[in-house]
Amino acid sequence: MAVPKNEIERIRFFAGLLVAAQVNIDTPYLKFVRGRKLGPSPTREIDYRSVATKRQAASLLGFRKIEGQTIRQVGFDEYRLTPGIISQSEVITASDAGLMSLTDSVIYVNKSQLDAEETIYRDKAYNIKTPIELRKNIMVAQLIHDGKYTSCEGRKVEFPIRAVDTLDYTAHGNFLVNYKKQLRAFIKANGKRPDAVIVGEKIVDELLRDKIFMDEVYKLGLAGFDQDQKDVVIARVLGTQLQEEAPAYDPDLEIDSATGNRITFINTERLHDAYGGLEVLVGKSPKIVASEYVAYEDVDTKNQSVEFIGKTAYSPVLSDPNGIWRIEVDLPTPTVLKTLSEVNEEEVQAEEEVQETEGTGKGRKGK
Repeated sequence: MAVPKNEIERIRFFAGLLVAAQVNIDTPYLKFVRGRKLGPSPTREIDYRSVATKRQAASLLGFRKIEGQTIRQVGFDEYRLTPGIISQSEVITASDAGLMSLTDSVIYVNKSQLDAEETIYRDKAYNIKTPIELRKNIMVAQLIHDGKYTSCEGRKVEFPIRAVDTLDYTAHGNFLVNYKKQLRAFIKANGKRPDAVIVGEKIVDELLRDKIFMDEVYKLGLAGFDQDQKDVVIARVLGTQLQEEAPAYDPDLEIDSATGNRITFINTERLHDAYGGLEVLVGKSPKIVASEYVAYEDVDTKNQSVEFIGKTAYSPVLSDPNGIWRIEVDLPTPTVLKTLSEVNEEEVQAEEEVQETEGTGKGRKGK
């Protein structure tokens, strides 16, 4: 398919390339976003409804007067946000432009004959979408961790979210009892089990040292598992789908989402991808289009260069404050195990001190 020449059709074609681009990168937090997609909006704003249960309606939504009676508002509450713009660009080189200008030029990919101009733009779209997806992954990680994220413009976008709970690992002498109590409370609030459970690395390590927990492992016939199977084993014992927490580090903002001593329950149906409208220039007139992405060429005649720019007005949305439960676990102070060399060194030092003391005593007795 040849790249359209008409300006509007060209914008739509480029947007379609970005939507269709399948990037091969690891974005673990985006996998937790399984709720209904919101948008793309025909305006810059995104409107959505926040689910509120009867138990939280009073504190979250307040009261409304209806026919002289004060009642608690329940069901849905409308919100509006204006997402930031995530933008990335690729330079169209002189060799790219030269190949595009050739009439009926083709490129062979896996023995298939493709239009050269379209193929070059597909490659550019892939290179543009890769860092955009990484940025989206960081935004979702921040939302799950903090209930808010930082947009590319440095603006904080905050959602109503349940406060962080604390759990003493050693309370009642059994972590599993404490864990299942939290799990039952989540199920009661959400009407379902969590679709995903994120467990911090420090908790995973503590569970593998926990005698009561390991007894459960043996009862399930899971003894002798390999290190790379530990997440599966722990998930079987806890009775939930589990993922060990993956770091999502933002070098620009110096934010690291990983917390080693936290458990997070997620109702993935309450996490949504949302897209606001995007501004494009058609001729000399700016317009807002309802599209997940836009892409266009920016010609710099002064520097004799062309940039292929892709943009999205993306925001993750949490539509229920109870959709994410964050639990900070107070872990027991780990026992510091000494190496054999440290033990030997201490024994030698103790022996020298004994000999020195005995020598001092004999010297005094001689006097």
